[in-house]
Amino acid sequence: MTLPPGPRGPLALNAAGWILRPGPYSRKLRKHYGDTFSLNVERHAPWVVISHPDDVKTVFTGDPNVLHAGEGNQILKPLLGARSVLLLDGPEHMAERKALLPPFHGERMQAYGELIRDIAEAEVATWPTNQPIATRPRMQALTLEIIMRAVFGTRDERLRSLLAQLLDWMGDPAADARRAGGRADDLEARAADALAGRRAAQRGDRAAPYVYPDPFAFEPERFLEKPAGTYTWIPFGGGVRRCLGASFALFEMKTVLRAVTQGIDNLEPAHRTEKPQRRGVTLVPAADGRIIAARRAAPARRAQPVPSGR
Repeated sequence: MTLPPGPRGPLALNAAGWILRPGPYSRKLRKHYGDTFSLNVERHAPWVVISHPDDVKTVFTGDPNVLHAGEGNQILKPLLGARSVLLLDGPEHMAERKALLPPFHGERMQAYGELIRDIAEAEVATWPTNQPIATRPRMQALTLEIIMRAVFGTRDERLRSLLAQLLDWMGDPAADARRAGGRADDLEARAADALAGRRAAQRGDRAAPYVYPDPFAFEPERFLEKPAGTYTWIPFGGGVRRCLGASFALFEMKTVLRAVTQGIDNLEPAHRTEKPQRRGVTLVPAADGRIIAARRAAPARRAQPVPSGR
């Protein structure tokens, strides 16, 4: 099997580019090799990096009996256990998924609305005005509080501490890889086979045009003109492996943002720009997304801030 082209430099150099400057590095490789390329960043097996929506669709709609995502998630086994839905494949995965899905959809999800709103309003009421506020740790703490009270139905501080520790543990993928033994089997080869047909159809083209013009500019209004597509905006994954909590997460975000806009009249960034930096397997603003609440829409009610949890 032939993998798509990619850089031949030392593994350490490729890993450094991917870890330290993932955005610029991946755009550089995409420009040079096209929208599908191979990348060696760990010793076990090469990665196949895709960016074209058609390729994303190919992977997400691929045969789950061939593309065993559970095998690829073995890195999480020490944290989640062997029976986690993230580590299962085939009929076992679908059965567990169906059992877990109901609380995160429909009327059962809507029932959490008032609780989420109360937690968000209590947090926003504590925000100081005319001084920088680090939004990332505050929103993370708020989300942990919602999980504690809505999902677990408790305010137990010991459980809160344990959940925070688990999240910190998950945030160190290198340590997790060492614990899990770095097992990835032949998933990369299976994905590459699934993509081979589309690569042949490209007829030598390099990188395809971006879905949106000027894609790196902060222009959220672009989604009013062209709504995000199933295979162009994928924060929750896709196909049979789409995040079980996706609907709940969007519902929570809308409720929290509504509380922010109703409690704060005007928000401004504390810095002109914040470069992205890695935090575990995610990218976050380097200064934690600092903003300034210039003026409060209404007098703040007395409220206790959401416990930080970490």
